[in-house]
Amino acid sequence: MTDSTPNLLWQYSLNCYARPGVADTLLALQDDWQAEVNILLLCLWAGSCGKRLSAVQLCRARAVIAEGQQAYLLPLRALRRRLKQHPEARLYEQAKALELGLERWQQDQLFRLQQSWPETAEPLGAALLRHNLKAYAEALGLAGGTGPAVAVTLEPRDALFERLIQRMSA
Repeated sequence: MTDSTPNLLWQYSLNCYARPGVADTLLALQDDWQAEVNILLLCLWAGSCGKRLSAVQLCRARAVIAEGQQAYLLPLRALRRRLKQHPEARLYEQAKALELGLERWQQDQLFRLQQSWPETAEPLGAALLRHNLKAYAEALGLAGGTGPAVAVTLEPRDALFERLIQRMSA
C-alpha cells in the first residue's frame, strides 16, 4: 500500500489460507462458480469486522479490481497453470510469485475501498459471514430465482459457502 496503514485484509487472508481446507474451498468457488477469491476473502473479513455488505458495495468492489483482473491476473493465472507442467520448475514458481503480488495489489485496492463502509450493530458470527457471501452471490448473478430447480442448482455453491463458514468459525 502507498500509505502507512497496514492492510488488515491481506493479513486476514494469509491467516485464512493457513486454515485446513479453506484454500481448497475458495478455489472450488473460483473455478466452479467464477467467484473472485479476493472478493470472497473481503466478504469473510468484512463480516469478521462487523460489516454487513450490500450488493451495491460488492459490485463496487468487483468494479475496482475488474480491469486488473481481466488484463493481468486471469492471463497470468492461465499461464501459471500451464507452467505447472513445464520442465523448468522455477518458471512456475516465478509466475506463482507474480500472481501472488497481483492478488496483494487487488487486496490493497479493496482495503482502501472498504475503509468508508459502516459497521453494523449486528452481532459477529456465522450469520454475518453467510449474509456477505450470499450478497456476493447476488452480485455475481448466481442467486436469482426461486423454486426447486434453482435450489438444486445452487445447493453445491451454498454447501461450499457453509463449509467455508464452518472452517472460518472453527
